[in-house]
Amino acid sequence: MTRRGSLGRWRLPLGVVAVAGPSMAPALVAGDLLVISSGRHPRPGAVVVARRPDESDILIVKRVLRAAGPAAWWLEGDNPFGSDDSRVYGPVPTAAVVGTAIWRYWPPSRFGPVPARRDSDDSAA
Repeated sequence: MTRRGSLGRWRLPLGVVAVAGPSMAPALVAGDLLVISSGRHPRPGAVVVARRPDESDILIVKRVLRAAGPAAWWLEGDNPFGSDDSRVYGPVPTAAVVGTAIWRYWPPSRFGPVPARRDSDDSAA
């Protein structure tokens, strides 16, 4: 016998997000649509979606540069001249990270995995 609610809350670990603004150009541009995974632990070089620390109702798309202490990440946009990021608001708490971007599905001409940057500082992670 199955009781109501006995299966608990079932939630897919995937979501979608639209890139807005120039902060991640040229790797990601305004209008790119991304699949994000909430079940992955980000690594330096990965692109993540997080809640902006000083305005938690705003989601940001940034690249993980390095760990910034035991429970925070240093996030920066690929375009330093068009990005508000950890250089402005400091480290982003791990709890603010919504997910890791894994796939770009729009536009079709840019379909494929989200590019990882290899020159991030892995030594601090």
